[in-house]
Amino acid sequence: MTKPATKIEIYCEECGSVNITRDACASWDVLTQQWEFVDVYDYMSCADCGSECIEEREYHKRTAHPLHGLWDGNSAETLD
Repeated sequence: MTKPATKIEIYCEECGSVNITRDACASWDVLTQQWEFVDVYDYMSCADCGSECIEEREYHKRTAHPLHGLWDGNSAETLD
């Protein structure tokens, strides 16, 4: 059995948000009545702060922290 590829997460280096947008081009398909992506461009920005300082990191599942919202699982805190 092959090991699954490592998942990545795209995030804003300025504010830490993962709410990232990217420019793309779409074309209308009259037969399917849907927009279809033609190309995805290099430009990315943070939808929260507007920064263009976008980075990648290894994805780690986050769980809800009862007091602080998202918890990345890397601190010594527990969710008890």
